[in-house]
Amino acid sequence: MKARCAQCHEVFTVSEGGQQTCPNCGAVLELNTPDSAQFSSSAGNGWPKNDSHQDEETVETPWEKRGEIGVFKGFFDTVVKSITEPTPFFAKMPRDNADGALSYYVLMTLITGILSYIFVFPLKKIMPQNQNTAQALEHLNSLRETVGSNGQFVIDMLQSMISGESLIGGAVCTVVCVLLFTPISLFAAAGVTHLSFMLFGSKQGFSSTLRAIGYSCAPNILTVVPVIGNFLGPLGVLIYGIIACAAVHRFSGVRAVAAYLAPMLTLVCLACGGAILMFTTIAQGLP
Repeated sequence: MKARCAQCHEVFTVSEGGQQTCPNCGAVLELNTPDSAQFSSSAGNGWPKNDSHQDEETVETPWEKRGEIGVFKGFFDTVVKSITEPTPFFAKMPRDNADGALSYYVLMTLITGILSYIFVFPLKKIMPQNQNTAQALEHLNSLRETVGSNGQFVIDMLQSMISGESLIGGAVCTVVCVLLFTPISLFAAAGVTHLSFMLFGSKQGFSSTLRAIGYSCAPNILTVVPVIGNFLGPLGVLIYGIIACAAVHRFSGVRAVAAYLAPMLTLVCLACGGAILMFTTIAQGLP
């Protein structure tokens, strides 16, 4: 007989009802007998009709209903639901289509990028240029002789964005950069995260992870907050990314945290190891 864990939604085999322990997350469950009223229920500590996650009830995100309810309402409702009700939002959303998550992620990044640039623009007008900014502008000027007429336009936009001379030029450059690089960053992040979750035993497809990463980006809007925004935004994305991946991969909290942070911790360990090796090599070469 099959039972579903109310905590992580893992389906597992049991020989009888009563108190059971989920083999996936360790939660203690009180299962009713299969001939009880909860036999056909798909929620709670019950006996599911079958063992496939694909047959569970799914609910499209508001963003994927934007053709019916409008773009603004679809976007706003998705932001609200993904923040205020993250676990049911991610657990019930479909997992076989990445288009909605990609467009939502790009739009959220676009809005965040433009708002951040608008808020920072006045500061660029009054703050003196630092050495890195001056070097970047000088390097762009040196490229003018090697590019064509189309390249001149791109250089002008980049200089406007870096120097803060033109709000419109900087905003246009921000839009172009977001449209070019955001899809790449989403697929790269989803690919690394999915590989980690697979190593931790997930059986879900790649689109599940991509949708989780794409729809958990709403806290990134906090980066527009002066001073502390660059800390709050990434922290919020990290927390909601873990919640989203735990829901779509049916992982317990601890297991999801481990799988989500494993690539970052691996990168940190490699960086620290490389730094130690470099300093050791330099120290050995000193007289």
